[in-house]
Amino acid sequence: VNRQEPLNLLKVGVINSWGELRRWGTHLVHHAIWYKQIYSYTGVMEALSGFPFDVHFISFDEIRKDPSVLKDMDVLLNMGDALTSFSGGEEWDEKVISAVRQYVDEGGGFIGIGEPSAILSNGRFFQLYDVLGVDKEVGFTMHYDKYNWEAHHDHFITEDLKDENWGENVNDVYAFEGTNILREKDLHVNLATNDYGSGRGVYINGLPFSFENTRLLYRAIYYAAHKEKDMYRWYSTNYNVDVNVYPSTRSFCVVNNTYEAQKTTVYKGDGEKMEVELNESEIKWFDY
Repeated sequence: VNRQEPLNLLKVGVINSWGELRRWGTHLVHHAIWYKQIYSYTGVMEALSGFPFDVHFISFDEIRKDPSVLKDMDVLLNMGDALTSFSGGEEWDEKVISAVRQYVDEGGGFIGIGEPSAILSNGRFFQLYDVLGVDKEVGFTMHYDKYNWEAHHDHFITEDLKDENWGENVNDVYAFEGTNILREKDLHVNLATNDYGSGRGVYINGLPFSFENTRLLYRAIYYAAHKEKDMYRWYSTNYNVDVNVYPSTRSFCVVNNTYEAQKTTVYKGDGEKMEVELNESEIKWFDY
């Protein structure tokens, strides 16, 4: 707005084969036409584009060249079907795996969506199985005992989740002992969290775009970053409404993203709350 830079609350890195070469164009084909194979992931990019986060796109080559590129990130994301340029496939070599593991072990957050870090190697399919706490059964470990199927529905990430939509479900994802399953169906894990060293991993089966899924990802990012309490800054309790902040003008706007009237509670930067009512598609500006 008037060339003013909005406030960014977190720094998020998206890992894929393209890095900055494609940026927001990952998973988009021919002007973002809907495709069965990618809609479970385009929702992630759509959500990230509206978050008050500084989003960076990091290639595997960059990680190999300088693993410290990860250190400034609050959370890393890797998403896509197995053996694609989006999830990485063979790009998940030992140097990249070690760099991401070290990053999480030292306190970082990692969110994997779909078939993250997937390639059959080292006796596993998800190469970051230990970070995420889950792996996919591809026929080689069917005789291994798998006892962890109980879902714990009450969690910070799922507080606003009512209608589940995981898109084109990735089947046969199972959890290891100690992994916290938040959602599963028919012995397929859809949402789970895992502690790894000082950091956290989050697995999401898929994330088609919806306002509800957008809030789910927003909460997952704050959880993975160990910053749950910080979420209630410049925050709308109604996920149909966004808050955008412009520090240089000490102003912020509250945006109704729907064609219906909305009410919300807005938490300002100091934690103070205010009630806001909006007509359909209305934007209201305030000073602070």
